[in-house]
Amino acid sequence: MRLFFGMIITVSFKTLMAKAKITKRTTIGQVVEKYPKAVFVFLDYGLHCIGCAISAKETIEQAAKVHRIDLKKFLKDLNKAAKG
Repeated sequence: MRLFFGMIITVSFKTLMAKAKITKRTTIGQVVEKYPKAVFVFLDYGLHCIGCAISAKETIEQAAKVHRIDLKKFLKDLNKAAKG
């Protein structure tokens, strides 16, 4: 429980994870930081640049375009990994 502007808010980790949403504007760096299991999705798609300096600022959409990856499927797989 947290006190926020005089209101008590109860948020569980499970609730937050259920609402996890990776979008085309999310950066690779944000995904790797928030959802470590999603690293395996990047590797499965042949994206081994998850640790390079550029990936910290590169969006999922940019990565998909450069590597000719189906963006919809990629996002679906990333979000599945983020929730699992």
